[in-house]
Amino acid sequence: IDNLKNLFTNCIDPIISPGGIGSTNLQLLSVYRSKHLNKVLKGNPPNSEHIYGYAADFRISGGNNAGLFNWCYNNLDFKNLMWAFPEKEKESWIHISYIKDNNIKNTTLASESDAYHNQYKGKRRGRNRLYQDNITEAITPNII
Repeated sequence: IDNLKNLFTNCIDPIISPGGIGSTNLQLLSVYRSKHLNKVLKGNPPNSEHIYGYAADFRISGGNNAGLFNWCYNNLDFKNLMWAFPEKEKESWIHISYIKDNNIKNTTLASESDAYHNQYKGKRRGRNRLYQDNITEAITPNII
């Protein structure tokens, strides 16, 4: 419960506050998950930040999730911030975690699209090379 309070106080509440970017249309997709649910959902690591109440996945309904990522990057403290599958456009989402005294501002792109990865020119990692770390701004590629 304390972890969830810290997450909301330091990350979610500022997003939906009057000065935040998602005050009227923020969709919370996933916050706390039990270990059992995390396992059932398949593809989630067994040590997911969600099972400890450290993390939330969210997006702006019908909105600009690249802008949401950038706002979070520039305005919040966090341990991990991930722009997830931007090629899904309005169905993409942001993952953020907050761990008291351990907010080191890791950033990640998760994408199946070479065009998105090529924008950053970093090293890809993980199964199927879907992840790229240390992105500093959400950039949408010009795809012709």
